[in-house]
Amino acid sequence: MFSHLSHAISLRDYDKAPRSGSHLSKVVKKIEKEDLHKNLLSFIKNSRPSRMITSKGHKSAREYIVKYINSKTNKSGQVSIDSFSPDFPELIDSYKLKLSKIKASLEANKSKDQSKDKELLKVQNFTKSSIDFFKKSQGLKGHNIVWEKTGSDKPDEYLILGANYDTMNIDQLSYELKPDSKQPGADNNGSGVSVLLSLIELLSELELKRSIMIVFFDFGEVGQLGLKSFYNKYIDDNKSKKIKAYFHLKMLGHDSKINDKKKRYGNMLAYTSHNSQKLFEKESSILKEFYKYARFINKRVRFDQSTKDFIYPDSSYFRRADIPTIIFSQDIENDYNKKRINTENDFPETLNIKTLYASYKYLAQATSHWLLDL
Repeated sequence: MFSHLSHAISLRDYDKAPRSGSHLSKVVKKIEKEDLHKNLLSFIKNSRPSRMITSKGHKSAREYIVKYINSKTNKSGQVSIDSFSPDFPELIDSYKLKLSKIKASLEANKSKDQSKDKELLKVQNFTKSSIDFFKKSQGLKGHNIVWEKTGSDKPDEYLILGANYDTMNIDQLSYELKPDSKQPGADNNGSGVSVLLSLIELLSELELKRSIMIVFFDFGEVGQLGLKSFYNKYIDDNKSKKIKAYFHLKMLGHDSKINDKKKRYGNMLAYTSHNSQKLFEKESSILKEFYKYARFINKRVRFDQSTKDFIYPDSSYFRRADIPTIIFSQDIENDYNKKRINTENDFPETLNIKTLYASYKYLAQATSHWLLDL
């Protein structure tokens, strides 16, 4: 049923415990650009035509991720499915509230700008079609996929990485939800999924000193309900664990030069708290620390720090428990993949695979360095 699912790398004992950053960089590159590209293509192919909740592809995506982990790793970590019941009534109320706030804002400004009216119409269409869809989806369960590997020396010290695997299909003219349309979801968020799958393949071979948890979130495009469910369960059950940070991976495949306002490749960002918020200093420090680890391998992307609001604010859910959170993504301000995100045209062929692979190397090198306690 699934293609491209044979175990890819098997490290020598010498390489399973790298002794330096330069040694680790050679191990990280055991997974090559072509391997990552195949991971992306295979994931999208096996979850066609869409990964929107209720769709056939949505279920296939979940099955593919579990199958991938079981076949591509040496079983040194554990994979599990954490099911949850989405609170659709609460979700519907939140959509209604957002719409009422937008209406109130427009009325307060008393603008005669027709573009504002068109924008309001789009929001109304999106809200109504979403609520209709949620009502039809009542009773549907969500399924987060969790891979965890415990460190040998400092098992209570954790790093958590996550990315959503579902998609949302929106008509770009009417802005209505299109549940039955095709949606490859290559950039959003097949790119994040493919990086995490490759990272799991690597980490399963390494002799980690600290612990890692990697989560593929369901309902990521629907109110971030998968992330919310995981957060509620994890924080309640794991208060004794020392969580270094949560890294959220989102849309790592788009990188242009012509459309980029800065006219350069590798213009990716790491979104942190604002400098007036209490976690800003800690998140900034972690970003500098991990950038230092990545210097052995990173040449194409830097992930410069940004304190501007990310387009998915709920991705920073962990900050509510004082857990530093960094969102790794494309530059929303200067090089956003707006024309393809949440559309039928989010194809793998439109992505910059060199930058996607560079993002994998950056994250693999930096996280592995900390997990190995080099």
